[in-house]
Parts: sequence; structure tokens; C-alpha cells
Amino acid sequence: FATEYQRERYLNPRLAGEIRSCFSMTEPEVAGSDPTLIQTTAVEEGDEWVINGHKWFTSGARGASFAIVIARTDPDAPKHKGISIFAVPTTDPGFSYTKIHTMVNASTFNTYYDDVRVGDDALIAGVNRGWDLIVNQLNYERVSLAPPGMHVASLFCQHVHPDLPQVLPGRTWDDARDEVAELMIDTVDHVAPNFKASVIGRR
Repeated sequence: FATEYQRERYLNPRLAGEIRSCFSMTEPEVAGSDPTLIQTTAVEEGDEWVINGHKWFTSGARGASFAIVIARTDPDAPKHKGISIFAVPTTDPGFSYTKIHTMVNASTFNTYYDDVRVGDDALIAGVNRGWDLIVNQLNYERVSLAPPGMHVASLFCQHVHPDLPQVLPGRTWDDARDEVAELMIDTVDHVAPNFKASVIGRR
């Protein structure tokens, strides 16, 4: 999806470990599980796009050279159609961030875009093509997150605790195994189509 300019400026240095990036999608004002609800906007002004919005849980924003920003570029289009993705240099004076304090001190941040200005060369895959890329990225994410959970569930089933009836009165290990088995089946049901979509998306 990247242009030659984007490969030279962002991808090649990123792959060489010379710079870092961050992914800026989730917003505090709307449900993070539904990216079609984003309120960050990118408005075309002449040969520039002006981006305004607030993102949170942008992991690795501190020290990143550029942010991959999801923004709405067509407010009149169906909610999953008018979305675009931009590569935004974090050196832009309109970009800023603040640390989100978590119990584990995770490296995650609020990121703010106040009249950030970028050119057409910042658009990834073109105007209003963001939804296709978002779905593809989330499919990879879900596929990568599911196996560890399945492994933990498998270990749980293999290494039973003999004191479960005392810890949870009225529950047996047969009950627990049945519930874990159902969870694993549900996980596989979700992973399989996502994995298929990810593979198809690479063709």
C-alpha cells in the first residue's frame, strides 16, 4: 500500500531499526472496539490535510518518529467508508502526547492532533481506503493474540488443582473443564475466519 516516498521515508528506516512508529486509532470519547465511530477529522485544505483529534492508548508514542493516524475524511459517507490513514511525523508542532498511568507502567499515551498539517504524500493507500487496512491490521492482531490464550487454557485443563471443590463450593473439575472447553471452541471459531481473512488479504 505504501508509495515509494513512504517506503523511503518511513518503511525502510523502520525495518532497519533506525526509527520507531506508533499506531493511533482508539479514542476516549467513543467505543474503542468500533473504529467506525472515530471522531478525529482530516479536512482537505488546498494541497494539505488538517488533522484534529484526540487518541489514547497509543503505545510507544514517546520516541516514535511518526504516527499512523486513523481519521475521518468524509463525514457524509457511510461510517466505514469515509476513513483514511495518514503517516504523521511526530515533529509536527500540532502533535503532542501525555503519559497514561497504568498499574504496570505501560508505555502508552494520549496523543493529540491540533491542526496537524500533512500533504497527500502522507495518505496511506489513498483517500477513504482506511477501513480496508484497519480490518486487515485487526485480523493480524486477533490471530496473534488468540494462541497464547488457547495455550493457557490448555495448561489449565492439563494441570488440575485438587482443591477446586473447596475453593469454589459446588463446582467440580468437570464443570471447569467443560467451561474452558467451550471458551476454547469459541476462540477457535473467532480465530479461524480472522486467520482466513488475513491470508486472503495478503494475496
